[in-house]
Amino acid sequence: MALTPCWVSRVNLYPYSNLRSADGGRQDQLLIDRLLAEHKLREDLRSTLLAALSEQIRDNPAASSKTWIPLRRDVYNLRRSSKAWGWGPEGADIPGLHDWHSSWSRTAVLQQELASLHTSALASERAALDRWSVDQDVQRATVMTSTSLYRGVKGRAGNGAQLNKRQRKSEPSLVHYFARSTTKVSPFSLYTGTLLHPMVDRSETGAGNFGYPLEVGRKSKASLRRLYVRQAARLLAQDPQDKWKVSWKLGDGVEATAEGLLIRQRKWRKPSLGMKADTFMEDVARIPATGSWPEIFTLLQEICTEPVPLKQIAEQISTRSGWSATDTEKLLESMAAMHLLVPIFPIHEQSDAYEKQWLRYLRGFTGKSAAALRQALTRTEAATGRWPEATGEDRAQMLGQLESLWAVALGLPKVDNPLVEDSYVAVGAPADDSRVASWAADFAGLAPMLVAQDDQRVLAAALEQVFTDIYGVNGRCQDLREFAQAAYAAFPLTQQLLAGQAEVTPGSPLAQLLQGRKTMAAHLVELSRSGHTPVDIDRAVLAQVADQLPSREWNLQRSISVFGQSAGENFVLNHLYGGRGRYFSRFLSDQDPQLTELIRDSMVEAVPPGARTLHMRPSLGFNANLNPLMAEEELRLTDEHAHPAARIRIEDLELVHGKNGLRVVHKTLGHDIDVLYTGFLVPHALPSEEMLLAMIAAAPYFSFSELTLDLHERLDTGNGPVVSSPRIGHGNLTLFRKRYGFTRGFLEVAASSGVRPEPADAFRELNLRRSNHDVPAEVFLRPLLGKQITPIERAMSPRPQYVDFLSRLHVEGLHKRSAKLGETLLAEEFHPHPSRFGIETARGRHCAELFFEVSLTSGASNE
Repeated sequence: MALTPCWVSRVNLYPYSNLRSADGGRQDQLLIDRLLAEHKLREDLRSTLLAALSEQIRDNPAASSKTWIPLRRDVYNLRRSSKAWGWGPEGADIPGLHDWHSSWSRTAVLQQELASLHTSALASERAALDRWSVDQDVQRATVMTSTSLYRGVKGRAGNGAQLNKRQRKSEPSLVHYFARSTTKVSPFSLYTGTLLHPMVDRSETGAGNFGYPLEVGRKSKASLRRLYVRQAARLLAQDPQDKWKVSWKLGDGVEATAEGLLIRQRKWRKPSLGMKADTFMEDVARIPATGSWPEIFTLLQEICTEPVPLKQIAEQISTRSGWSATDTEKLLESMAAMHLLVPIFPIHEQSDAYEKQWLRYLRGFTGKSAAALRQALTRTEAATGRWPEATGEDRAQMLGQLESLWAVALGLPKVDNPLVEDSYVAVGAPADDSRVASWAADFAGLAPMLVAQDDQRVLAAALEQVFTDIYGVNGRCQDLREFAQAAYAAFPLTQQLLAGQAEVTPGSPLAQLLQGRKTMAAHLVELSRSGHTPVDIDRAVLAQVADQLPSREWNLQRSISVFGQSAGENFVLNHLYGGRGRYFSRFLSDQDPQLTELIRDSMVEAVPPGARTLHMRPSLGFNANLNPLMAEEELRLTDEHAHPAARIRIEDLELVHGKNGLRVVHKTLGHDIDVLYTGFLVPHALPSEEMLLAMIAAAPYFSFSELTLDLHERLDTGNGPVVSSPRIGHGNLTLFRKRYGFTRGFLEVAASSGVRPEPADAFRELNLRRSNHDVPAEVFLRPLLGKQITPIERAMSPRPQYVDFLSRLHVEGLHKRSAKLGETLLAEEFHPHPSRFGIETARGRHCAELFFEVSLTSGASNE
């Protein structure tokens, strides 16, 4: 086991807060518990009382129709009687009847007491929402989500007692954002501060704190979304005036064959709202070797295998062919449409000086597209300089101006926020190096489970099968562009393998891998069905799984990123992802260079002897895919401006099948290539060539889908309105929180006689139902799916939503908020609770998450 020499804190800069007061919540829960006790008392009385009433009906048929039969019907349905049947002397001898009526009398008092709290509790919650909306940090942060949200927050500030119709309508959304901003590490950038902790003696390295205390302030850095520049650049290449100064080159995907030209096209989709990264479609076009095309292609090979201004290309074609300027321009337009020629802009997307380099580049352009882009970049540069200290109102004004400018630059009526923001602090999560190392050791002990449950290993096996079907066992592929298209077949095959719907050769490495996964999954399901008491993974099962896995699995490099929260000596897992710097390399450009060197060195420690690490850094305009170069060489990306270190092309590589699966080899030098992909985008979101290499890089991916599928199955087969699983742990780790499955109907209080229940009644009934099934007051809700989903489907799924059942405002907006989560829901306990754990400051306790990387296997030779 090797632990990367750095761990990372992610801290919510706004202190944990709850709409309801702690005392109010305790009082509500006490009343709910007493009401529930009365309900359970009546359940206990029910069978005895029904028998006694049936006997009374037989013995006294004359009075039965008016008294005993209606009463028996009410007892059977566990409901309050419209009249106190049998309350007098005539019912004195009926066992349990007096207790039944007394219970309902006590219940009425308790219900009235709970209802009497509703108005004041609601006002108190609205006051808490007002205090949140007045906070300047909240207003500054909500601007980053949208200016409309900021206007809603600002408009709400101090007006909770006198809401207008529009404010009442938007209140559920504000409750949702209040929860997101206080109960976890929030997606709002300014709400989340980052701190990197080198696991070394800082006095020796000179590395110190890289941020600022929460109470004093924070270092904030705003950046332009590079997606917008990419998209505006494509308009620049189409501008009638500007395109002639843009450099173009023969597309990397163009290949001459005996039949003519084969063009592998990468067609970028038009900009639209909601895009986080460039999206595309890939196609193949063919041009027969007829007419002038052979000569044109030969000419293009001579003059523009490297970027050349389009004006020079036109002059060369016109001079050589004798064509007119009009005919030459039509030919160029045709070649651009077919992606025979592609524009190349001399700014590397991973450059720290990206915007400044673009402004220098645009100095020689005079067209409308260049003017619009130049103005947008200039104003953005000025705004990012002012952004960290700007008030919410100043931010909203700047953002409104920037959105207008970028809408013009992109030729759109409207665009999303063009800025992203990162914050850095000097107060980290409540942990230290030794504790992190201890948790990492516990995860290393789970290596058999983490190998068996790694969905990526099944994907790698599916890719291997697709490869051997084409090139044979021990085969060799020298055209990775061609195989990259075939590689898409691995995704549906993976889903079939995970669902047990594909044939597998007995005794093969894949069969062994699936058997180990089956054993581990069966054990996890067994634990999840064991009741309510926390349980631990059986070490004997881990040993059994280790024996079942094929030996080659231990020869492959495997590094995981572990995200979670500290709870004293314990660590509560949030997520498991792939490692090798994938989730903290994006922060390194703002850190001490010595720390970057430490991380870089650790990444190549597990590289097989003789292999060369090749960093692959596609960004597609997605800022979270930006990171410093972590190897001596990087892949030269198709049709992108090349970094000086990008000396290896996809054409220089081949795929070779061996006993340990597929490996990438340099065609001429013969050594293995260790592909390092550190981007946030899942492989399926990348263009096919990068996707293929990212698949072979094999960053682990965990869904633990068997557990959620089991919860769904139990719910679907009538195991009650609520099914649950206990906490599952290992050592000082909590791997799975306590979880509950139920339908949306469980959260809905039915109307009576077509009349919607009063809010106070709905609050009471939902909490009685929730408490009766031991569902905690505070949970995170997300969809409970009954099928296998792909990584990209998971990435696009709704995020978990915090719900406080003891908050009146949460309950009032619950129907609307849960509608997006589907018909079956998974609720996860809110643990560890920030009121007990987290970072304590003068403002309160702050939610904090930490993550670290662990290498589970050595990464021996893959021959």
